[in-house]
Amino acid sequence: MVVCVAMLLDKVSVKINVDEYINDAKNKTKKEFVLKYNHPFLVKFSNSKDNLSKHELLFKTIVSEIKLADILNFSGSLSKIDEILEVKKTDRNLFLSKIIVGRTSTQDIIIDDIKISKFHAYFQIKDGRYYLCDPGSTNGTIIDNLKMDVSTPVIINNNNVIRFADNSYTFFTPETAYETFRVYN
Repeated sequence: MVVCVAMLLDKVSVKINVDEYINDAKNKTKKEFVLKYNHPFLVKFSNSKDNLSKHELLFKTIVSEIKLADILNFSGSLSKIDEILEVKKTDRNLFLSKIIVGRTSTQDIIIDDIKISKFHAYFQIKDGRYYLCDPGSTNGTIIDNLKMDVSTPVIINNNNVIRFADNSYTFFTPETAYETFRVYN
């Protein structure tokens, strides 16, 4: 029973965090937002297959000359944001050079799903670029519909869709997160 309450509290805090990020984007300038959140985000949109398909199509077709807000207006509406995870190092584990993704409370990025391995994947920062590596998780990691090779780091770019087991997230730089959250209803 205590576990259920903890899980419920985690879900409630996730909702509060989503609202806080969106409010910060709407109430701050881009510069203020980026100064406060100087790291990327993993954004999980609604599980609906229709919404996920629209979302993946939307962000894969963005070109530099088109403003994000114009695309969002053209597509009708953005999928519901279910979760926002910060891609940043915490003090919860001893791997100083790795931002660990896993299901246990000792990881930097915690995804509460039994299909996620305890140590599912990790980000590393080299020369200002983010790399993702799956050290051999049980259910794998997929980037833009391509399954990652075990223990082979892959450069992660803005708007990449990353799937840890069955959980899809879009990788956003702070600037893109700001633009996305500002137009979110």
